[in-house]
Amino acid sequence: MAFSVSSNSALHNSGSNNPLLHAAGGSNGHANHANGTSGHAPPPPLAVTNGHTTTSTVTSPTDTSKPTAPDFHVFHVADKALQDCVDLLEKIRKAVAQAEAEVAGAAGQPSSGLQQQHQQQQQQQQPQPQPQQQQQPQQQRQHLHSGNEQTKNKIGDNAMCSQAPQPVTIRAAAAAAPEPHVVLMEEHNSALASRKRLIGMYTRHSTLAGEGTIGKHVRHLADHYRLLLGTYPGCSEKEWRVDYDRRSRDVPMETDINVAIKVLKGLQDLVHEFDPSNLASNMTHRPGLNHPIALMATMDPQYAPVPCYSTLGRELWFCALHAVHHFAMVKVICGEFGMMDLAAGFGVAPSTLQHESAKKRLSAA
Repeated sequence: MAFSVSSNSALHNSGSNNPLLHAAGGSNGHANHANGTSGHAPPPPLAVTNGHTTTSTVTSPTDTSKPTAPDFHVFHVADKALQDCVDLLEKIRKAVAQAEAEVAGAAGQPSSGLQQQHQQQQQQQQPQPQPQQQQQPQQQRQHLHSGNEQTKNKIGDNAMCSQAPQPVTIRAAAAAAPEPHVVLMEEHNSALASRKRLIGMYTRHSTLAGEGTIGKHVRHLADHYRLLLGTYPGCSEKEWRVDYDRRSRDVPMETDINVAIKVLKGLQDLVHEFDPSNLASNMTHRPGLNHPIALMATMDPQYAPVPCYSTLGRELWFCALHAVHHFAMVKVICGEFGMMDLAAGFGVAPSTLQHESAKKRLSAA
């Protein structure tokens, strides 16, 4: 499929059929979007050379080795991103509950089995006082008479000992290595410290990901789904306006993981309502994937938001890809607090997964 623009004269053409007016928010294009009657293709790309618009031809790449996704597949992609987030939060909730139980159990028993064993070993290694024996008077007199000779012999023996190297006994070598019970206790304390790191990880600020928290990332990605699907006017006669910058902050789902899971599941139900493959939907006027949406974009804080036109299908894909982007940062935070065993492919863009899969096929060939 190719788009072509022959000359710059297209910029001067007027009328509702000019796609450039739709892209720029012109009056005629705006009216068509508001009435829901625009079914034109997206505006063609323009090649600009020395300030003049020239002919530009873009060919869409196609991968013939893969099947074409159905039109409504984007709803399943958007739903999967939400489900991946729910699965992660449930995993975090379970790990935190287990860590809290283990830490509480250790706190309730200040002298664990390993600590008791360590204390007993220390007591056994302390030298026991030897009882003093009283010397008989005759032995004392003999000791006094032979005092000088013993002193000389001791001096000679000390001199010989200072010159000869002392052999290292097996007992001394064994004493240099840590006792097995000490190693076990250190491993126990290390494991306990790892459990403590998991506690509160949903709201703990990361030092590796810009002081963010898992809760704030989850709230942020959920806001985009809510601001897209929750603002549908209910019919095609009214303009559908979406402003992703009107996000909620400091809400309960940022600090309460149970609330967050409930909100995410509610958003999944909302995606299912819009899904045309869902025959049980209660939505009376369900918009199609090409339903126009006016995005209010805050491009510069000094100016009012600028309208940019899009479609429901494109914005659903954006919400899903935007969620994966934040999953990558959440993955960093989880690793920082000791949770490494996340699902394969979590936080990786679909195009990256596709690229890695193609590389493996080429290397295996």
